[in-house]
Amino acid sequence: MKISPSIASSLDLLNLEKEIEFIDKHFDSIHLDIEDGVAVNSISFGFKFAKAICEKSVSKEKTVHLEVMNPSRYIETIKNIKADIIFIQVDVQENPIDEIIKFKENNIKVGVNISNLDLNREYLPRVLELSDDVLVNTTHHDDFKQICDPEMIDFAKKLSKTKKVWIDGGITWDIYSSLKESDIYEAIMGRAIFFDKDKTIKKIAE
Repeated sequence: MKISPSIASSLDLLNLEKEIEFIDKHFDSIHLDIEDGVAVNSISFGFKFAKAICEKSVSKEKTVHLEVMNPSRYIETIKNIKADIIFIQVDVQENPIDEIIKFKENNIKVGVNISNLDLNREYLPRVLELSDDVLVNTTHHDDFKQICDPEMIDFAKKLSKTKKVWIDGGITWDIYSSLKESDIYEAIMGRAIFFDKDKTIKKIAE
């Protein structure tokens, strides 16, 4: 299982270039969250910052998680961001299936973010059918403590038998180690990466 650092968790956002260089040196993937403060109760990067980060980073894989309402209204802006996959947060969308289809119609590689709120909703089978790439939220929606939920990990493991699955939320080094040989494609890690960079370097060398 690969690791993708979530740069929104950086402790040094005033030196983004330095943080990007750290990621590019030790990993080959970078993850960005774009939040509007409505779909989720926080605001991270806007589209201009996301575009600049993707242009600066030399990582082979760049993914963007759109935690915004009505993401299709940003399609023309997103086309200018050099990201490999755009993940849509579907649990807050009025018509998530329509949103996915609009991205596909514009030839944008689109995946979906599945949270605990999506698991019992009628649209879930169709959403998964439309998406080869799935970002599973392993914490509960708007959990500020970001505690990893074992049930969401189990969901991700089962889904990874048929889909390309990322996991995101509360992934510690111990959790990563326990899943390293699983079929899950990639773990998006934030605090574990940036809160102790010396430990991060040691861990990826193991």
